Amino acid sequence: MNFARGARAAVLLLAAPALSRAIESSKPAETPAIPALAAPLPALEAPLAEVSALEAPAAAAAQAVPAATAEPEARSAQAQEARQVSALPRPLAKTAYRAISLLSDGSRRTTELELPEGTPESLAQAPLSQTPARAYTASPSDWRDEIFYSIVVDRFARSVSAGAGVRHRRRTLATVWSRGGRRRPRTQLSLLRKRARAQVRPRPRRESARRPGAQAGLSAALQSGAIGGAGAWSDPEDGNSRHGGNLRGIIEKLDYIKNSGASTLLVSPVTLTVPEAYHGYAPLHFLAVDPHLGTMADFKELVAEAHKRGLRVVLDWVINHAGPVFEYKDGSRWSGLEGPAKEIGEWTNLPRPLELARPENFTRRGEIADWQDSGQATHGDFPPNYRHLATDTPPTQDILVHIASWWIQETDIDGFRLDAVRHVAPGFLAVFTRRVKDFAANLGKSNFLMLGENSTGVDGEIEPFLEQGLDAAYNYPGYRRDNHALHAAAPTRQLEDSVLKTQFTFGRATGRLLRFIDNHDVYRFLRDGEATGRLLTGLAFLLLSIGTPLLYYGTEQGFRQASRRLDAEDSSEPADPRNREDMFADGRFKSESSAGDKFDPQSPIYRWTARLAALRRRFPALARGQQWPRWSDPNGPGLYAFSRIHGKEEILVVTNTADEPRSATMFVDGALTPAGTPLVDQLDGLRVVVQAHEGGGSVVTVAVPPHGVRVFAREP
Repeated sequence: MNFARGARAAVLLLAAPALSRAIESSKPAETPAIPALAAPLPALEAPLAEVSALEAPAAAAAQAVPAATAEPEARSAQAQEARQVSALPRPLAKTAYRAISLLSDGSRRTTELELPEGTPESLAQAPLSQTPARAYTASPSDWRDEIFYSIVVDRFARSVSAGAGVRHRRRTLATVWSRGGRRRPRTQLSLLRKRARAQVRPRPRRESARRPGAQAGLSAALQSGAIGGAGAWSDPEDGNSRHGGNLRGIIEKLDYIKNSGASTLLVSPVTLTVPEAYHGYAPLHFLAVDPHLGTMADFKELVAEAHKRGLRVVLDWVINHAGPVFEYKDGSRWSGLEGPAKEIGEWTNLPRPLELARPENFTRRGEIADWQDSGQATHGDFPPNYRHLATDTPPTQDILVHIASWWIQETDIDGFRLDAVRHVAPGFLAVFTRRVKDFAANLGKSNFLMLGENSTGVDGEIEPFLEQGLDAAYNYPGYRRDNHALHAAAPTRQLEDSVLKTQFTFGRATGRLLRFIDNHDVYRFLRDGEATGRLLTGLAFLLLSIGTPLLYYGTEQGFRQASRRLDAEDSSEPADPRNREDMFADGRFKSESSAGDKFDPQSPIYRWTARLAALRRRFPALARGQQWPRWSDPNGPGLYAFSRIHGKEEILVVTNTADEPRSATMFVDGALTPAGTPLVDQLDGLRVVVQAHEGGGSVVTVAVPPHGVRVFAREP
């Protein structure tokens, strides 16, 4: 018996450093109006303040050139800027956005996407209110009480109701330009065949992602219009294509999400992106919802309907880059941080708001070649052409703060998931989080969530971001350490040591870290051939251990990864797109585990998830309590036991990762749970009585079946 484990944990916890929140905390008297944006940015007045100014770019550029009496250096710099501004493409009518996609063979495809009348084009058309114009939903008092449910919109649910899905301009639905610029209109079918020869952003994927005969079936579906809303970019059997999931589909499944026990929706990016980026991480228009997913009205309705059910909505937000908005004059190769920034040769997709369409809003250093180089990480473009925003400059910061604040004002969302925070400029997060949270507080959202994503495996590389203003962060280091033990491929002592290491680094902030066992960037928890019982213990660890739990869509239905790999994802065996299968019944990117209608409330795993979530809501210690180790096996799979303590409440959780029954005698807190105290398993009613230990303290003997879980609380 390892009675000494609790004493070891106590020493480490007492040594845990308190996290510093060393950022500016003063709140201006009137926060909503972003001062730097109260008037148009001076440099934008001529060419970019209004869409109509771009009708004559050459004239606008000429006006921007300084008088001959100016200094030669200033004349040269401003003339170069004017030339780049003049290269901006002419915009369409107010209700359409022209998205240009660069194919791997050098040709281009243009898709004109219809937007609702009144969609803002500039910050002037998206003003921030000095005073709240309506009642907003208050923030939760403590985000540790929440259970997140992460959704990839394109893959989760599809509604075929009127208004759902993309609106294309049929006349110019798709046009391809050759390298020489000659226009060649294409039908949907011919474009589809061309795409088969030249995939957009090719990436390694399993051959099983496509089934024989898929091409013919897809052609027929496109011609008949059977594929709802995904247009010419949809191949329902290609994991890197659009599949037609939409916002209205999520609205129709809100009761399913709530009944699973989840309380907060984490929605993948919904801003307008290049059509081929089904995932949403290549934004072009930061003030519009992607028509493939629905409309701004649909998103507002989603938030409102979620709030009616007591659900929160956190929006995944791309903060460090835009999509493929321009091409460099001399290619995308990394140029280093010394010397002038690279020159823009052509604006391929005019970013919105129009204030962003200036060279100075982008770092323009080329694509990242070395991901371990900090300078490239914070200044380089994501390959192949996601252009890095200049988050180190105040004018760009002002624009990004305004955009984020406007989305809160317009939609009533409850938080942002900030993607890839390690790629923003040092110091930017402190500015962004403070100003946006101040704006939200003025609307009545005093605890607006800022959740950061950094996929590092090192605890110390996450801690600084919490100090810069993040409220929570993904616990990637814990996930990497825990994975083998949860799959019975390592001793359960690894779970104990992992939690202790997290607590030592983050102290009481440990509870604010987002715990997960899978997500859209890593493998599904269940692997091929693995016993379902592994997932039952994994879910118990997720929902009952310290940290704020995140469920990934489909895990509650037992979705599996077509792999047996437990190490980190590798280019030879990537996690996506096979970890992003369709959940809706008529989806065609499926496997045996995801086949059919997977919104099954009678599924054993769904019901198990709901039971664990109910326990977490019932006992505050399971959400807010500190965690103390009680037992772990140093030699292999077996028991992992811990107590969650909050106030005068102790809950003892015992899990078994082994394929056979296990039992052990373990300590509990002698003051909170003295000898003679009856404890009852909240899952099956088993009753045990705490005994006195001959050396002092209190112990209890627990037997757990294979892949079993026990949750003991004091008998009422």
